[in-house]
Amino acid sequence: MSEEEFADLQRSIEEQGHSWQAGETSLSALPPEEQQFRLGLSLVPEEMDRIRAVIQTRAPMAAEFPSAWDWRNVDGTNWTTPIRDQKSCGSCVAFGTVGVLETMHKRHEADAALQTNLSEAHLFFCGCGNCCDKGWWPSYALDYAKSSGVPNEACFPYQDHNMPCADSCADWQDQALKVVDWKEVTDAGARKEWLSTTGPMVACIAVYRDFFSYRSGVYRHTSGDLAGYHAICAVGYSEAENCWICKNSWGTNWGESGWFKIGYGECGIDTEFAMYGVTGVVPGGPDPDPDPDPDPDPQPDGCREQIRQMLGLS
Repeated sequence: MSEEEFADLQRSIEEQGHSWQAGETSLSALPPEEQQFRLGLSLVPEEMDRIRAVIQTRAPMAAEFPSAWDWRNVDGTNWTTPIRDQKSCGSCVAFGTVGVLETMHKRHEADAALQTNLSEAHLFFCGCGNCCDKGWWPSYALDYAKSSGVPNEACFPYQDHNMPCADSCADWQDQALKVVDWKEVTDAGARKEWLSTTGPMVACIAVYRDFFSYRSGVYRHTSGDLAGYHAICAVGYSEAENCWICKNSWGTNWGESGWFKIGYGECGIDTEFAMYGVTGVVPGGPDPDPDPDPDPDPQPDGCREQIRQMLGLS
């Protein structure tokens, strides 16, 4: 986009009463065909119909949650992991899912300083296959993480092109972190309760062209056509700002150093899509050695002498 186009977009944002800032980012200068590869949520029509029907017909659930939550700052402690970049491959579902798993691993170990770094490449290329130009769906990724698990990044370093699952390390199964279970959450209040009590969630949005120029604030679609669909990691919310707080996978030169806020109900995040939470994880590693069989109780002296007499040894 040119400076004039950025100025026009910012003017439209302000005229519509929105509160976000647009500008040049690492995504805004890319041609549309390259921007497409920064997405990767492949819609499943029957799932979309089912979720939409549930959202539209279910009465609001009773839920309790604080007025704001952010896993980047829980009483001064950051439980999230660094922003990463999916680059030119439609692997957003893997990045959004791994963002959830890494924080859940930290929570499992009760150690926010843990340097958890899981392999998006393994989850994507072993769970989905040659899917850079196809994309994926969150429940499929979570099912794979539950049944097979996800090893560390060093086991299968990410590159933004299709890679064979055979490139994963030979002992990946021994080190894979597995999901205990996961839940689909459609109610907005229940999502906030989950975020504030359990952990981050995989979320989905429609992406319009102006989103590539997002710099800060609470995003609301202002102009531009639909580019496609995207999966991200929701880490919190703010009732004061009426928004969800999310982790993206476009590197640190986009948005608020890779993070963003999006208004409630915007881009289908509340009205078209569910969010997905993980109940817990089981870290990889060898099973502990079983306890050795206990030594037999010693025979009392009287019993030992009785046995000797029965055997004619005394």
